[in-house]
Amino acid sequence: MTKEAHSHLISIDQEFRCIRIFRILSSGEHMPYAMLAIPDYGNDKKKLQMLAQILGENILADSPVTQPLFG
Repeated sequence: MTKEAHSHLISIDQEFRCIRIFRILSSGEHMPYAMLAIPDYGNDKKKLQMLAQILGENILADSPVTQPLFG
């Protein structure tokens, strides 16, 4: 059985300093998936890169299209 594919929308809320990720279903509905506080890493590029990698991996792991790649 194949799962129906969905897309993701990433929204950055500057006022509340958070990142919101929504699943966009084939019906067009925006379903909340995750909300993360934006950490204050200052200019620590390694930590920012690590955050970006974690976000990307989570989105790929949530996608029915790419889930098989993660085993």
